[in-house]
Amino acid sequence: MELDEHVAGMIAAIEVDEARRTTKVRMWDKNQALEKAFKYLGLYERENSQQSENLSLQVVLVGTPTNERE
Repeated sequence: MELDEHVAGMIAAIEVDEARRTTKVRMWDKNQALEKAFKYLGLYERENSQQSENLSLQVVLVGTPTNERE
């Protein structure tokens, strides 16, 4: 089975039984990854006081396009 790079990047582990059947797929923890990114960028209050430069974070939520006509 072929996986594109985005799907393959989400997979942390795959368990396979003796009959070569996939029994469990474990994904990476998104909350832990975000927390590590926030700490690295100094976006927590305690870490912000240690940073000398101003940092900003922009989150863009993209939905499905709609064809709205007036």
